[in-house]
Amino acid sequence: MINDLKNFFRENGLISAIYIILFVIITNAVFTLYYRTLLLENAATKQQVIEANRSVESMNSFVIMADLGLRGYLIEQDDKLLAPFNGAIGNYQKNFETMEALLEKQGFEVDKLTPAFNAIDRYMKLVEQMVKMAQSGDVSGAIDILRTDPGSEAYKQYSPVSSEIFKFENELLKIAEENYNGMIIRMMVSQILLI
Repeated sequence: MINDLKNFFRENGLISAIYIILFVIITNAVFTLYYRTLLLENAATKQQVIEANRSVESMNSFVIMADLGLRGYLIEQDDKLLAPFNGAIGNYQKNFETMEALLEKQGFEVDKLTPAFNAIDRYMKLVEQMVKMAQSGDVSGAIDILRTDPGSEAYKQYSPVSSEIFKFENELLKIAEENYNGMIIRMMVSQILLI
C-alpha cells in the first residue's frame, strides 16, 4: 500500500503537486474572503458603538446648551447669547431619531427611550417657552420657572436610560473585541495548517 502510494506520486508527482497547490491557493482565498468579511463586520460594529455613544452624549450636550443659552439670555437680554439654545433646539430631535434608529438596529429595546425622550422634549419646550417669555419682557416669570429646577425631571428620566445605553454599547464592544481576537487566532491557525 505504501509502495503503491510512493509509485503514484513518482508517476504523477507534478500533477499531484499542482492539485495540492491549487487546493492551498483556493482554500487560502476562501479563508481570506471569510476573514475579511468578519473584519468588516467587526469594524462596522465598533463604528456603530462610537456613533451610539456620541448620540447619547450629544443629547446631554443639547440639554446643557439650551439651558446655558436660556440662563445667559435671562442675565442679559442679548440675542447673541441664545446661540447655544438655538443650536440645541434645532438639533436635539434629529439626534434622538438618529440615536433611536441606530439603537434599534443594534437590538436595544428602544421602547425604553420614549419616557426619557418625552421628559427631555418637555424640558426643551419649556426652555423655549421661557426664552419667549423673556423676549416678550417677562424675565422675572421665566426666572421663577427656572428656580423650580424643571430640568431635574428630564435628568432623572434620561440619566438611567443613558447609563443603560452605555452599558449595552460597552457589551457590544466587548463582544466585538472577543470576536476579533478569536478571528485572529483562527486565521493564524488556518494559515499555519495551509503551510
